[in-house]
Amino acid sequence: TAKRAQAATGELVHGVAAELGQVKETPDKPSDDAPPDPTPTFKTYDERREAALGAYQKVSQKYASSGAGILAKLGEAGELLDKRDWDGAIAAFQSVRSTSLAAADVDVRGRAIEGTAYALEGKGDVEGALKALRELENTDAKGLKELALYGQARILFAKGDRDKAKDLLKTARERLHASTEEQPQRTLARQVDELLRRFRLAHISGLNSVLDRVHPLIRLRIGALIFLVVLEPGVNCLQIR
Repeated sequence: TAKRAQAATGELVHGVAAELGQVKETPDKPSDDAPPDPTPTFKTYDERREAALGAYQKVSQKYASSGAGILAKLGEAGELLDKRDWDGAIAAFQSVRSTSLAAADVDVRGRAIEGTAYALEGKGDVEGALKALRELENTDAKGLKELALYGQARILFAKGDRDKAKDLLKTARERLHASTEEQPQRTLARQVDELLRRFRLAHISGLNSVLDRVHPLIRLRIGALIFLVVLEPGVNCLQIR
């Protein structure tokens, strides 16, 4: 019902708020001249992650088949990835990947595939990560395709397959620099340019491990995606059953 969907969305927003909360040992003192800041504050990043994870899990379990429940599962997967719970993250991302919402929404589907790739990479399953990134590349969605090319290049470079890595980076760079979008395309373009620069340095110096300094595990900001989907006018995904 509409009432249940509204309740699910409200609970989902609690998880998003926790994920995007501030981390401060001592909360700021409220000002007499300004309204109170509703942003949650946590003493540590671990505390914030556990709060977000708990909120997302509550929604994903309570409203499992709804759009809000699926987005909460995506948020849960992101927090498990951040926690380096590789198997838990893989299971959660794959659960999202198999839903009707992922089938209908390329961004949700892409984030689920992307997250699976990062979790597999974190677990040490390099071939599995490359397979997931090739699937992401084949979505052919702007932004996701370039991200997949970049991800494959990182891994191949680390494996020593420099020629293939360089080809993928050049393709990603051409597509990104042809884009007129601001963010996140420009951010990814800078990452691609930096990796190409380091690629040239590595080629000169023979530093095979240079890539390890380029890519610390990327923290997926699933909350930002959920926030946009929930507030996007005309999006009916939260009504999916």
